[in-house]
Amino acid sequence: LRLINRAFDDWDTPFDPDMTSTGDFTTLSGDVVQADLMMMDTGSVQDAAIGFAHTDGLSIVSIPYEDRELSMVLLVPDAVDGLPAIEAQLDQATFDGWVASTQVTDLTLIMPKFTFEYEAELSNPLKALGMTDLFDSTAADLTGIADPSDGNLFVSGVFHKAFVAVDELGTEAAAATAVVVGVESAGAFVSADHAFAFVIRDDLTGTVLFVGRVSDPS
Repeated sequence: LRLINRAFDDWDTPFDPDMTSTGDFTTLSGDVVQADLMMMDTGSVQDAAIGFAHTDGLSIVSIPYEDRELSMVLLVPDAVDGLPAIEAQLDQATFDGWVASTQVTDLTLIMPKFTFEYEAELSNPLKALGMTDLFDSTAADLTGIADPSDGNLFVSGVFHKAFVAVDELGTEAAAATAVVVGVESAGAFVSADHAFAFVIRDDLTGTVLFVGRVSDPS
């Protein structure tokens, strides 16, 4: 079992809860739902360090956490139905370039509060990547972690679950990946009021910790 579980502390520049209001959010399917929309105006905040860039129909907003070692990067398409096109471009090099283009600037930002969970069974994707022997009771070799006399150990399943909650104060996130071993016989203005993507990033190393899409915060 591999587990990442931490609260990402407070935002470096928190949203004012008094400025949160119910408003329209356009989902990826085009429906309009009601969501709690937070608002921040960094022009009135001393020493705000929120980065912003706009390129090719996309707004990139980098919101640092309190220690300024981690940040959440919002990828907000101009078009309400533009998220799939943005996701089609998204790879590590492109993302790093988008982040590098951001500059600290006065910014009015609107984004929803959201909470979601995601879970998936990863055996088939891992097999497609070539990790086949681990799942084969006759070919797997897990003697490094178990006594061979216990039986022929092999991996019978890999499960991943993630949780992310975002509000005015900050972000709480957790992720766990469980490997089940069996035995044979056992200044700008950005309004994220429509579908967008987000990335939680370690700014010191560039490591991506979480990637998600907000398509319906209701």
